[in-house]
Amino acid sequence: MLLTLEELTQQDLSKLSPQELEELFTPEQIQEVLAKLGGEDDYQRLLEEQQDRQLDPIRFYKPNKAQDRFHLAQNARGYTPKLRLFEAGNKVGKSASAMIEGISFSRGFRSWLPEDHPLYKTPITGAGRVPQAPLPRGGCDAIR
Repeated sequence: MLLTLEELTQQDLSKLSPQELEELFTPEQIQEVLAKLGGEDDYQRLLEEQQDRQLDPIRFYKPNKAQDRFHLAQNARGYTPKLRLFEAGNKVGKSASAMIEGISFSRGFRSWLPEDHPLYKTPITGAGRVPQAPLPRGGCDAIR
């Protein structure tokens, strides 16, 4: 049985992306129901988050434990080593970590970390140029 927009709860609506909501319902219907549920601000927040994800997907990157150890590795002096090796099995996220780390170093910051994190800023060496091996086919999809 299909539910109408009026029968959906705030919890149901929050499970749908703004894109899915817009495909199913008109903006006027969505605003009307959210106003009744008191969640118009939530919808606006979801729209803004979706736009942010498109502009800077790395900001929403959630590293797993192995990736986190690689990104946050420090030497005895507390600095990020110039050379790091990430060895792991299949599907751990080595390629995504390397791409994200390279992009972060070229930008000068790790956007997924809070701005007050000690490793948020990265030392830029090479005037913004990051040497990198050719990406595997579809490698750009890994950061989305």
